[in-house]
Amino acid sequence: MVKLRDEQKTELIKQEKKRRRIARLRQVRQQSAANAKITRDVVNQRKQEFIQEIREELHEQVDALMTEVTEKSLKLPVSAKRKTSTPRSLKKSSRCREMTESDLELAKKRNADAMKHLREAKKKKEKEQEEKLAKKKEAARKANAIMRGAQIL
Repeated sequence: MVKLRDEQKTELIKQEKKRRRIARLRQVRQQSAANAKITRDVVNQRKQEFIQEIREELHEQVDALMTEVTEKSLKLPVSAKRKTSTPRSLKKSSRCREMTESDLELAKKRNADAMKHLREAKKKKEKEQEEKLAKKKEAARKANAIMRGAQIL
């Protein structure tokens, strides 16, 4: 067995301490990243549940109001039905006409089309945000690799 000098011993001890410190830092970073991901997932899940509850309540309210409006409009005589008018057309009451079932159907169709368009736009925006986040993560990974002196994959 080779006898080490004091300088060599202290150098080896320093290197081992440095290696352990770096390993511990890596471990802490991994743990904090895992904890952050878990927290984000929990928050997103709660957010989605909350949104779903609100959506269901809103659908119930809309259905109740639609039923109420439909029942009222069917009970009223033709002359008593409310005419559709906008502030501009209030001056020209001769241009007002009564709402018909076909008008209601067209309004429902336009509403469905608008909602579909909004959902598609929201999905597109979410996809763009995910792509941006992926790019940022990749850039951060490359920067970390460069800082550590590793080769970029």
